[in-house]
Amino acid sequence: SLITNVVIGDGLHNVTDGMVIGIAFSLCAESNLGWITLAAVLCHELPQELVDFIILVRAGLSFKMALFWNFVSSLGALLG
Repeated sequence: SLITNVVIGDGLHNVTDGMVIGIAFSLCAESNLGWITLAAVLCHELPQELVDFIILVRAGLSFKMALFWNFVSSLGALLG
């Protein structure tokens, strides 16, 4: 279903975002590249997470359940 696709797709997307942030900090510890990468990912993720939330609500989830599943999919960034 649409809800499953959004949650799984966003979760995988967040894993790759976490990997990019981790690599930037680990390979470029002497420079500001890690912080610049983090800022760029945040600027990209905030609108995307908002849109994912709106899609989940319009697909039939309650406000609280959409927040919950959006949060769960965001945890993928910690895995990356």
